[in-house]
Amino acid sequence: MKRLIRLSACLLAVCLLVLSCPVLAAQPTITVESKQVAAGTTSVTLSFTIDNNPGLAGMMIFLEYDRALKLTDVVEGAALGNLVLTPGGDKSAHPYVLLWDALEADSSTGEFLRMTFELPQGDGTYTVNPVIRKGDAFDNNMNDLTVVTKAGVITVGSGTSDGVQLPVDPTSPNPTTNDPTPVTPTTNDPTPADPATPAAAVNPFTDVEAGKYYYDAVLWAYSHQPQVTNGTSADKFSPDMTCTRGQVVTFLWRAEGCPEPTSLANPFTDVAESAWYFKAVLWAVEKGVTNGTSADKFSPDQTCSFAHVLTFLYRVAGQPGATNTPGQPWYQDALAWAVSSKLIDDTGLAKSGDPAAACPRSDIVTCLFRNYDKK
Repeated sequence: MKRLIRLSACLLAVCLLVLSCPVLAAQPTITVESKQVAAGTTSVTLSFTIDNNPGLAGMMIFLEYDRALKLTDVVEGAALGNLVLTPGGDKSAHPYVLLWDALEADSSTGEFLRMTFELPQGDGTYTVNPVIRKGDAFDNNMNDLTVVTKAGVITVGSGTSDGVQLPVDPTSPNPTTNDPTPVTPTTNDPTPADPATPAAAVNPFTDVEAGKYYYDAVLWAYSHQPQVTNGTSADKFSPDMTCTRGQVVTFLWRAEGCPEPTSLANPFTDVAESAWYFKAVLWAVEKGVTNGTSADKFSPDQTCSFAHVLTFLYRVAGQPGATNTPGQPWYQDALAWAVSSKLIDDTGLAKSGDPAAACPRSDIVTCLFRNYDKK
């Protein structure tokens, strides 16, 4: 009898302990639809959905999208019906700002927005990326909400290898022509060309002007062998567009010469073997450059901040001067190293001072260039 009483007491204690433990709620997530359309398509409409909504009472989105796209229409969806949308007046603004506000919180999920874009002529891949900064999403009690955002990708025609246009054949006499048989930079060639001997720097991009702090970096990334990245279209680099985790680790992997990972065992359910970033992700995790966002998720479409980009580079460099001081931000050592190495002079981070801000393509290739060009 005493044993039964003790057992009952233990079970009661366990139940009370379970009930007293806080339940970690899933983070609200905003996802932009990705679409692949046929060559010659003139416009496309993307759906924006929200999941795991704990009760938004206000939100501001800074929508970053390729300047080759033209925003033509903004329509509210059924979700977030309690919130009032105030879209930006100038549809040509970059970024385009959308504001939601309400007297009462809304916890609905599903489609809350549709946006239509006019497409440029020719094949290409274009990213539509919603950015929600710290403090720009909150609940009824004005508590900040951290919202995970996932960019959408519009692929027109043949598409691209990494969210940017496939490079042209490097053996072509004119490297700025649209060779109908492009060569992907993520080849399985075990002996990639020496990165120290890039092709002649030719600037095919009308949005990359001589004199800009990132000018040499863009040409380096374009002419590097293997190519680090191309433009978002035949004549656009889109220096202000942000990049995803999948893109950044791929850029870094290519700058390292496309080394083969020692194992192709893949722990991530969101990284397909056919994905253009597959080997780059496995290499990055293998080398300790980054881990997944969970045990089985890499989140390749998640936007990278300055803190992420600098930390990736810092880890590749061997984490020189690491202090691991308790209580300091996780990126502090990487930021100090980047400052001392003069990687971020004149960049957007130097101007804003916000490591949590999304890192644009111009600054990603600038940091890579300043790091690798010295080797």
